[in-house]
Amino acid sequence: MAGVPFAHRRRKFGNLELRNRTFAILLDAGHEVGLDLIGAVTQGSWCKDCDPDSAGFHDGAGVFDLSRSVAKPDVELALRHRGVAAWIRDKDTFENKVHIHGV
Repeated sequence: MAGVPFAHRRRKFGNLELRNRTFAILLDAGHEVGLDLIGAVTQGSWCKDCDPDSAGFHDGAGVFDLSRSVAKPDVELALRHRGVAAWIRDKDTFENKVHIHGV
């Protein structure tokens, strides 16, 4: 994502927060798959103690969760093609809270 202005600055939207670079990646991947991935963010970065099930994973930068509604293999793959370590956490691996986790 070369050329993202102020890539490491924080961007707030609603009660969520992401880096500009992460925001740009989600926009780009969303365009590819035809889904609003920004609107699907359920947990962003710098979210200490927002969800006790997250075990501190969202305390710092670069981490996000996307809702069940977009937890699909094509979304996971689009994120991976953009350098995101992304995977679907399904009912068998994360206590029935299906979502995409991205770092």
